[in-house]
Amino acid sequence: MATKKRALSFSEKHQKLVDEKFRKSLNIQVMNKLERQAKNQVVQNENDEKVERQRFLRVLQNEQFELDMEEAIQKAEANKMLRDRQLEQEERLANELARLKHESLKDKKMRQQVRENSIELRELEQKLKAAYMNKERAAQIVEKDAMKYEQMEEAELRLRRQREMKQDFEDQMALKELILQAAKEEEETFKKAMLAKFAEDDRIEL
Repeated sequence: MATKKRALSFSEKHQKLVDEKFRKSLNIQVMNKLERQAKNQVVQNENDEKVERQRFLRVLQNEQFELDMEEAIQKAEANKMLRDRQLEQEERLANELARLKHESLKDKKMRQQVRENSIELRELEQKLKAAYMNKERAAQIVEKDAMKYEQMEEAELRLRRQREMKQDFEDQMALKELILQAAKEEEETFKKAMLAKFAEDDRIEL
């Protein structure tokens, strides 16, 4: 009876040792499996992030191309408007100069007829010369003012465009940051779910 009892105790100890080795082996397999899956997930996430980054860069490039095209169109329209204004100003100036020249010729003929006969007429001649010079100076001032105004308009358009492009870039970077943050949160949730699943599987197996 005593021999049979000692054999049974040895068998239980042997079985317990086998169970412990099995659990250690199972734990090693589970950890290796988790490590492989984690590495695969990291690689997949890096690939997904790379694809998303490339897609985002393509979107930025397309948007920049559209912005460049729009700016070129606006610049061409602005140049056309500037040329049209310059042509109008030149035409008005030419008409004014022609009118002044015509008046000057008329005045010259009149002065030639009565130049030496009246002091009053000589004074009038001087006034007419002064008026003609004043008209020329006024036309030059108007032309310079118009050119300054057009330059100021162009500078204001460039500055506004730069501010808009800067704001668009900041908005795009904020959107990228939101996308990356969402991807990180989704990855963390997936890892937690997988760890919980493996823990439940281990508990069921044990």
